Amino acid sequence: METIKIKARTYSENEFEIPKYFKIAHHFYMILDDNNYLFVKSNLDEFFYPEISIGKNEAFASRWFQYVKSQDLIAISEQEFKDEYTKANVLLLNFLN
Repeated sequence: METIKIKARTYSENEFEIPKYFKIAHHFYMILDDNNYLFVKSNLDEFFYPEISIGKNEAFASRWFQYVKSQDLIAISEQEFKDEYTKANVLLLNFLN
């Protein structure tokens, strides 16, 4: 009898706790509420530009869950987040001048 390999994808729902302020590598996040987060990246070089944006938690929750499990998601203080936000904001304002 001939067999054929196929792939099946399974989806699971996981509930986990996440700090209000955290970073993953050089990306900084603030959870605004149950649905939204604020993202800040202040990198500036020939490949990366600063960024400040708002997104939906559900879009990244599965990634964050993996980073929590691997301990690559690092809790930070509110002040650390604000410092990074200010740095990104100044870099973006410099582009306007």
